[in-house]
Amino acid sequence: METSISSATPRPFREIPGLWLKVYHMDETFFADEALRVSGRNTVVGVFVSGVALAAEFILAGATTNIFTKNFGSNPIEVLTLIFIILAVPMTLISFYLDTGLRALGALIFGGKGNFTTLAYLVSLFYVPLIIIAGLLGLIPFVGSLIGLVFAIYEIVLSVRAIKVAYKLGTGRAVGAYFAPVILLLFIPVCVIGILALLGPAIGTIFSNVVNGI
Repeated sequence: METSISSATPRPFREIPGLWLKVYHMDETFFADEALRVSGRNTVVGVFVSGVALAAEFILAGATTNIFTKNFGSNPIEVLTLIFIILAVPMTLISFYLDTGLRALGALIFGGKGNFTTLAYLVSLFYVPLIIIAGLLGLIPFVGSLIGLVFAIYEIVLSVRAIKVAYKLGTGRAVGAYFAPVILLLFIPVCVIGILALLGPAIGTIFSNVVNGI
């Protein structure tokens, strides 16, 4: 069945929260349908909402644990929490687009044919609800770490599906695209350290000879 022109237009944002509720049912068909409804504006607004929710969760955490006292500023944790609250929105936006940009780069490395805007929109559809739900459940003592691990694994699954759809890749290449930036970021420092370890003695000898010559 061919998709009608009317369905291939961006959604009004009021429809987006309804999609967040489908976070546990986001298969490749879901992403393929939503790839026709891409909206950079909805992506930004959605991630902004998650940043606001994160700030609210920091405030709630502070209230429930009595972090804030009458003598505000006497406890470094109070100041740190306040900084997290203030920076929650901008840091959420920056981290989202940086992380998505790295995944898009990985997709291109593996021969993907797509665009960043589509991937960002698809990723935002599960990024926002996962951030909000994980933050709320993280307020429960001893649950945060376990929930974080489960959500991290599920985020990888959804990201791979989104990459497959946005960049028209097979599962293997989509997985590679997801992990390639991480491997690259780890590989570069290791290479630098290795080179310095190998050349260190030679550099030291040259420097010593120069100093002695002077």
